[in-house]
Amino acid sequence: MVPEGWKLWKLCDLSQTKIGNGAFNDPKRVGKGYKLINVVNLYTPRQINPNELKRLDLSEKEFRTFKVEKGDVFFTRSSLKVEGIAHCNIYDTYEEDVVYECHIMRVRPKQNLVVPKFLLEFCISYQARKYFMSHAKTGTMTTIDQKGVGGLSVPLPPLPEQKKIARILSTWDRAIETVERLIENSKAQKKALMQQLLTGKKRFPGFGKPSVDGELPEGWEDIRLGMLGSKSRPAIKAGPFGSSLKKETYSITGYKIYGQEQVIADDPFYGDYYIPEEKYQELISCSVQPGDILISLVGTIGRVLLIPNDAELGVINPRLLRLSFDSKRVFPQFVRHLFDFQIIINKLRSWAQGGTMGVLSAATLKALPILLPSLPEQKKIAHTLFSCDQGIQNLEQQFTKLQTQKKALMQQLLTGKRRVMVDEVAA
Repeated sequence: MVPEGWKLWKLCDLSQTKIGNGAFNDPKRVGKGYKLINVVNLYTPRQINPNELKRLDLSEKEFRTFKVEKGDVFFTRSSLKVEGIAHCNIYDTYEEDVVYECHIMRVRPKQNLVVPKFLLEFCISYQARKYFMSHAKTGTMTTIDQKGVGGLSVPLPPLPEQKKIARILSTWDRAIETVERLIENSKAQKKALMQQLLTGKKRFPGFGKPSVDGELPEGWEDIRLGMLGSKSRPAIKAGPFGSSLKKETYSITGYKIYGQEQVIADDPFYGDYYIPEEKYQELISCSVQPGDILISLVGTIGRVLLIPNDAELGVINPRLLRLSFDSKRVFPQFVRHLFDFQIIINKLRSWAQGGTMGVLSAATLKALPILLPSLPEQKKIAHTLFSCDQGIQNLEQQFTKLQTQKKALMQQLLTGKRRVMVDEVAA
């Protein structure tokens, strides 16, 4: 039901021009000519960034046909998944030497009927996404044509109300963008701090002089990872043979089986595969305890999981390696941060058989050289980096909350369930 004062339009009837595809993106003509909006440019948050556009050499006639204007809204024609079909974005600047390519479609809003920003917000709303997915054609790729896009029903309030709604949602966009920049800056600052702290170039007071010209920092050891285990547990342990953990040995309760799914999710509580007591005792050498670090030996090298104190006891499966350390020499959280350090990750990937998506062996990990400060300094470094992680996590939670709140507000404003007061003179 359309709210009072609103009218229902088809998207195709809100476009000044026929909804159409852009210029053929001939690789031989890329690199010079006019700025080109490509599929990838539609995924820039909030609006297309003209500074990120490549160029395509077109004739003057082609340029006039595919020229982009401020307020044009673009949609992707295909996607690997149905959820990504008709992803849209807006071109909201005045640069005039811009065209769009053939893998996207353009709607040029009739601005006497619809505010372009309002139209964009509606086209990314839940109800519009639901429509586009239902009108997509699935095959090797999911696709949608001009008729499918143009058939979207768009409920429109009067222009002053559209403008007010667009301004309100733009305010939320700016808040989201601000937090997003804070997250990016915080991650960059943490990365720079890791580079200083994990190489000894920066030291905390009371721990010695900083490293100079790549020399070993005062009081640090240059040691192989495999030398850091205890008498009772080796530093590196591979999982059991696959035959030792057949599904018929699983149980409903007991001792947890840790696999790649926990490492990838960075969540030791994820998953619910268990083995009984007798099987656990048989595989006790592959046991998992608090303070252990699990690392995937197949797939993306460098993904690790630190087992917290409240995690379940269990065993690793054949696709993981377990790292255990002498608690008098090593603070596990320090080592966990080492595996976030790009230098360490690059070294592991270069050593792994098959590269980035290769296989990591226990022997390779044992030979990994690391710089190890004293236990008190390890703790100081780990706590400092943990504080950085907490700050980033808090910002990410704030980012998610803002996105959720904006979606809820869109659902209210774009359907007329919640109306806005409009100052007709100001509008």
